[in-house]
Amino acid sequence: MAGTLPERVSAETFAPEVHTVTRVVYDAVPTVRRMAMFAVVTKVELPEGETIERGRKELETNVLPMVKQAPGFVSAVFLSPPEGNEGLSVTVFQTKEQAEGAIQMQRIEPPMKLISNEIREVAASA
Repeated sequence: MAGTLPERVSAETFAPEVHTVTRVVYDAVPTVRRMAMFAVVTKVELPEGETIERGRKELETNVLPMVKQAPGFVSAVFLSPPEGNEGLSVTVFQTKEQAEGAIQMQRIEPPMKLISNEIREVAASA
């Protein structure tokens, strides 16, 4: 993987005047400090009779530009239901406070209805 250090680095030197080889081994295991991130998991009831295409257009023109400007924004995923009318989004922020602030700024306009908001710590991402 690019940017990672090998587990051990070896350096050998030869000292011709005494005809010995000196071997020095350095531990080069990088220390990784994990920064906690927090996700807002939102469930909404989507309007009856709306098409997925119309919902995508609403997301692209109105929702995404606003969400991207939120303090601490990292990423967002909006999921459409395979059936039924329950939409789901996962929006990741740098801190818990920023995630809480995003919920306070959230505007869910009729005919959509908020089902739930939940903040969760991100355990891992790729």
